[in-house]
Amino acid sequence: MDLDLSENLLSSWTRTSELVGQVQLKILNISSNRLSVPDVMPVDKFSHLQHLILGEMGYSWADVENIAGDLPELQNLQVHKNRISAIEVKDGKFLKLKELDLDCNDVSSWSSICNLNKIENLAYLRLNENKLTTIDVTPDIFRNLRILHISENLLDDWMHIGKLNSLSLSELRFRKNPLLKDKKEDVCRTTVIALINSLNILNGTTITENEKKWAEIDYYKKHGMEYLKILKAPENERAKALESFSASHGRYLEIVGKFGVPDEAELVVKENNLKSSLLSIKLRAPDVPGAAEFVKKLPSSMTITKLKALVARLYRSSGGSGLPSLYLISSKSPNQEEELDNDLRELSYFSVETGDVLLVRWS
Repeated sequence: MDLDLSENLLSSWTRTSELVGQVQLKILNISSNRLSVPDVMPVDKFSHLQHLILGEMGYSWADVENIAGDLPELQNLQVHKNRISAIEVKDGKFLKLKELDLDCNDVSSWSSICNLNKIENLAYLRLNENKLTTIDVTPDIFRNLRILHISENLLDDWMHIGKLNSLSLSELRFRKNPLLKDKKEDVCRTTVIALINSLNILNGTTITENEKKWAEIDYYKKHGMEYLKILKAPENERAKALESFSASHGRYLEIVGKFGVPDEAELVVKENNLKSSLLSIKLRAPDVPGAAEFVKKLPSSMTITKLKALVARLYRSSGGSGLPSLYLISSKSPNQEEELDNDLRELSYFSVETGDVLLVRWS
């Protein structure tokens, strides 16, 4: 069922087919051999093959297509570490192919990647360690693509990642590209999540609904002032400015449609809070009889995780077990509670101010 012939001295597809044609193979690894491309591939000898691995063979895409393009049952093709730089797909090839591994090749043009659209069943595409500098997704392309890997390329603008929102990706791996250099990993993660609405998994980690919500809010606030500035521009300049803004910031206008036009006062409050050193906050546990009320001076840069740990210690004798949930009552809106439900965020993110109250509850 599964035969590994990699790193041998095989030199002929005809001779190889005489060997492997004796059994009904499902998987064949023939990497790191130097098999010359046959004039006519003995397809009948590989009629049951579903997974073919052709790593480090020195092949171009045309070579790969001549060898594997007509295999009737092929679903998974790995052609990593070859000399593939340009891709042209002929009609009627790779009719059942679902997974394609092009890692460690020399593809630099996204137009070459777009040519893979002719492989209609393609659902999983690996493009790690190539030389891609741009992404430009045209309408109705890659309708069945769900998993994409584009780590270790040359992408240097978030605009290109925003283009992937036009696909229906459920999983993305995106690491070690120039635009990620010297940036915090959690900031990069939230930006990707905000830009690609359909994602469920990023870099192997599941995206929760809560994480997605806060990623969108973060992106919404980050570019809010720039967006409001465009809205204030003269009417004859506004349409062009919005078009340019949308091209650079992906689905920002879609997020605005969800949360409404940003409030300039809120954005300014956030900036001012980031500059604050200490906030005087009241801590209150209304559901714990006889629990003390504390007043604490807290840095605006304290994360919710650290604050929960602090509160748990304060109420160790009277509160519940484990970390509590925290709810903000702003001095500006004393009748409204907002749960601080993103443990990785800082107090400043929730616009917490001196005089606010934090309610402490255990579920």
